[in-house]
Amino acid sequence: MRHGWYTENCEERARHAAAIGEPVSAAGTARLSPASRAHYAVAAAVVLTGDGHAGQIDELAGDEAWPIADLAQAISEVVGRPIVLRQASPAEYRAFLLPGGTPEPIADVLLTIETSIAPEALFDDSQTLSRLSGRPTTPLRTVLRTWLRA
Repeated sequence: MRHGWYTENCEERARHAAAIGEPVSAAGTARLSPASRAHYAVAAAVVLTGDGHAGQIDELAGDEAWPIADLAQAISEVVGRPIVLRQASPAEYRAFLLPGGTPEPIADVLLTIETSIAPEALFDDSQTLSRLSGRPTTPLRTVLRTWLRA
């Protein structure tokens, strides 16, 4: 099983964007297809305890794919005020991270992740995760309401 992006990886970005009024991204229009760790765990249990999975490679991802611009729009809807995406070059994205206290080595890792998203490395629309788990993955706005209204 190849896990895609975890929804939980987006929580800090969403909280920060809600606080400052903008998410900052160097991923362009690339889409992510995240799902919760719990959802991946259910699929793992199905695969480990079921028949017919030996030797099979499953690409797992959330049902809903969205670019960071959609994340900004969804945050805006949840918090009830404008949240607008700021597209940044890789250098601008790294420079954005540093003044906020992100250590340079961590900023470099985050930049690598961000620029890896750009070619849609975290996009998958197979819905294999939902088929294995027997239920749809949690929609972005549902997760954001939990994070931002708590």
